[in-house]
Amino acid sequence: MEKYLNKKYLLGAAIALAALLFFSCNDVEAQEFNYGVDKDDLKTELRVAEDNYWHAQFGMDVLPRLQVDYRYAELDGFVENRVQFTYDLLSFAGVSLMPRMEYRMFDDRDDDDGSDMWRVRMVAHYDRPVLDNVNLWVMLQPRWELADATLEADDWRNQVGLSFDRDGYSIAPFFELRPVKGADSVRLFGTYFKVAL
Repeated sequence: MEKYLNKKYLLGAAIALAALLFFSCNDVEAQEFNYGVDKDDLKTELRVAEDNYWHAQFGMDVLPRLQVDYRYAELDGFVENRVQFTYDLLSFAGVSLMPRMEYRMFDDRDDDDGSDMWRVRMVAHYDRPVLDNVNLWVMLQPRWELADATLEADDWRNQVGLSFDRDGYSIAPFFELRPVKGADSVRLFGTYFKVAL
């Protein structure tokens, strides 16, 4: 415990967090908060965003490298049910690649945006220690919509953040730039808070 109260550690963590906040909060248009609890092979997540969006997600590792999740989400009163399959393709030297297939089912909507669909994404993650129990990380998530047997570029979730890890829990503030096809990019600031039981 005493090493975490070391002035050098605290100063480095404060500088890293201040730099992230400084560079991320300029022109931020949205915020999101993610809470997760993991126990062995079971995972839960709750996301709350200020644009009237929230979701709850439950998942489990069904094979050593395959995770299956179910998500219930609401956006402005519209409901989405999602089943997703994530495969841990490779992990080495702080780099991981995880392809994901997801089937998105929407409630009845009057517009074309409510069509059920398959979507593919590649989750590319890089994690590097910068201090004791503090990591800098980058996550890129290009996503493609599968429609009419064609692979159509949908959007991205690009994040950069810091994770502060302690025994059994971590907090990770991040900045996200989300280019969206046919629309302006969204700048978002958020946090992940995770607990492992």
